[in-house]
Amino acid sequence: MKKHLGYYISFLLILGGGIYAVFSSQSDKSLQMKFVVMLAGAYVIWGILHHYIHHSVTLRLIVEYIVVAALGVAVVFFILNGGI
Repeated sequence: MKKHLGYYISFLLILGGGIYAVFSSQSDKSLQMKFVVMLAGAYVIWGILHHYIHHSVTLRLIVEYIVVAALGVAVVFFILNGGI
């Protein structure tokens, strides 16, 4: 855990900044979705770079990060649009 502390702190800062941006733009749902998509992209890039630096990146891992990010975007999209 100590070995990766800097990575996790940077991830929490990215996540916190993204969540702040989403909540600070509550009056504009289109802008909120743009922030959510940017946050999802940052999540994917951060994850891939983290594993690339530590020589543990695989195609399966990349796909997993993309799927998790897409699922998060889909959930937020449905929440912002009043559900199903």
